[in-house]
Parts: sequence; C-alpha cells; structure tokens
Amino acid sequence: MLEHILITVAACPHGWCHLLAEMELQLKNHNSVMSRLKKEKESWLRNVTKRPNTMLELLQQCIIPRAMSSHIGMITAPLIWQYDCFHFSLLTLLLTDYPMVIDALYCAKFMESIWQLGTPHVSVLYFYSHIFGAVQALIHLCTPNEIARIGRFYKEMFKVAERLAQGTGSAPVCRG
Repeated sequence: MLEHILITVAACPHGWCHLLAEMELQLKNHNSVMSRLKKEKESWLRNVTKRPNTMLELLQQCIIPRAMSSHIGMITAPLIWQYDCFHFSLLTLLLTDYPMVIDALYCAKFMESIWQLGTPHVSVLYFYSHIFGAVQALIHLCTPNEIARIGRFYKEMFKVAERLAQGTGSAPVCRG
C-alpha cells in the first residue's frame, strides 16, 4: 500500500512530497513509540495487588474522566482562521459531528492499544463488565454533553468488541 502511495505522490505535480515526508516521519515515530511501549508494558501495573480491581481503577481514575472531558474548542479555534472558505466549510462540517468526542475516541483507541500490546493485568472481560455496570450511574450523573462523549466512547468500544467477537481484533480475552 505504501508503494502505491509513493507512486501516486511522485506522479502528482502538486508538491505532495512534503506530505509523503511527513508520513514517513510519522510512521518511524509510530514504530519507535510502539517498540518502546512493548518493552515498558510489563512495568506499568507491576504493583497491582488486587487484579480484579485493576480495570475498575483504570476506568475510574483514567478512562472515564478523560472520555468525558473535551478540549476541542481550544485546539480548533486557531486552526479555523488558517483555511480558505472551502476548507473552512469542510472543517466546520467535520467538527459538527466530532466537536466534543476527540477525547472519547482517544480513550477507546488507548484501551484497544493496551490490549493489542498484551499489557499484563488488563483484562478485556473485566473491562467490559465494568463499563456495562457503570452505564446507569453515568447516565444519571452526567450532563448531556458528557453523555454524548461517553456515548461515543461506548460506541467505539462496541466496535472493538465486535472485532474481537469476529476474530479480527488482536486482544487477549482474559489476562489476569
């Protein structure tokens, strides 16, 4: 696939070589980060004493608060002024569906990534058990905007569960 992109970009007279160079840098950085994470994963939760509570604590202290928060307004405001009318319209169209869910998407991808890494003490089964158990409390305690963000997080996590059920996901189902 990368070869196809290289040929397409090389044939394009619009100067996309900057994009290609950036993509190569991003791929190198991604591979470097993933390599480092694979080496460090064993030490992340090594002091865990109550393994069934690991997922609950991770959800309560990290995932749910982050999935409910949003800083998109601070990030997009300067970007909007840099675009011409067409790009402004396109950006506005894109942000109408995702104005508050960037952190929720990040949390879903984070959970999938730590499963794919095979992180010890991070159980897929415990995770889904805890997020299903938390739905009612979250609905009653959150504002409509927080519910929208949490809803998007749940939607993304259902997609991950569907991939796991179909066998296309790469996460150990139970890791104690």
